[in-house]
Amino acid sequence: MADRFTISRGGMIPVAALVFLVLIGLCLPVSALNISVSQYKGSIAPGGTVNYAVLAGNSWTDEPVDLLVDVMGIYQKPDLQYTAVDPIKDTYTYSARKFTSVEENTIHVDKGEKKQIILSFQLPADAGAGGRYAMVVIRTLPGKNVTAYDTNIPVFLTILGSEPTVTGSITSVDVTNGAAGQPATVTTAYKNTGNIHQENVVNTVTISGSEGNVLATNSTGLQGAAILPDKSFAFTIQPDTRNLPAGTYTILSKVLIDKVQADKKTTTFTIAPGVNSVSSGITTPSEKTPAPVSPAATKSPLPMALGLTALAGAFALIASRQKQN
Repeated sequence: MADRFTISRGGMIPVAALVFLVLIGLCLPVSALNISVSQYKGSIAPGGTVNYAVLAGNSWTDEPVDLLVDVMGIYQKPDLQYTAVDPIKDTYTYSARKFTSVEENTIHVDKGEKKQIILSFQLPADAGAGGRYAMVVIRTLPGKNVTAYDTNIPVFLTILGSEPTVTGSITSVDVTNGAAGQPATVTTAYKNTGNIHQENVVNTVTISGSEGNVLATNSTGLQGAAILPDKSFAFTIQPDTRNLPAGTYTILSKVLIDKVQADKKTTTFTIAPGVNSVSSGITTPSEKTPAPVSPAATKSPLPMALGLTALAGAFALIASRQKQN
């Protein structure tokens, strides 16, 4: 039993396996960082200052780490994800980068320690109205057994005492038509034309028939995300159109902010005939009516064949008798 090591209540593992696990642990990077917030949302009056502390924690199993903290511009991708923008390229009208600073750009965090990263927001008296946005980027500096780590903290500032403009516009409604029996996809492109971010945004799509009767409806929301001012998002919905017959229909797409309608747009689309078409009075390629067949063509060819055979036999008999004479 010299080659085994007891770990619990008689459980044994080979010494070689234990050594392997220890070596793996020594080879893996051990630095990890815990940041107390994933985003910051606050309000500030023109000419005012607000400080906010972000905690950076280094667990007891980690090596000491040095952190670099930068304030960057912010950009929102079409999928609503936020990314940092180099200050030189930050031309966003609603940027809060110039109003945001950090007390220390480099911070040393020992293992088992928590350090505060102090963010400071100083708003000028003529800051304007609505919201302002920036990105705080925290990353580890290279070091022994230090895992490369970086995190982005979006900053949302609402200017107190100003009048927020909560407006939006549907720029397009596109429909991918499916054959009858197949779903159609409705894509509604929406733009935040206001001066503050919008969170509780819902898109509702209604499909109506030629007489205005509602045949299908569906809706979708942002699911916790927010659309920044002057940014756009494409809502995608698949209303249940599988039971609709081939034909032309009307689509009404609405966008609501906090249950208040921001915009609406109407378009039409056509469901093409297909194999799965329900009965609609429209003949599909798979349901073509056979060409009419004349009554004569439906008669059996057997009697005619027998008649021809008998006639041929009679001619042969006459010819034979003529030869004998």
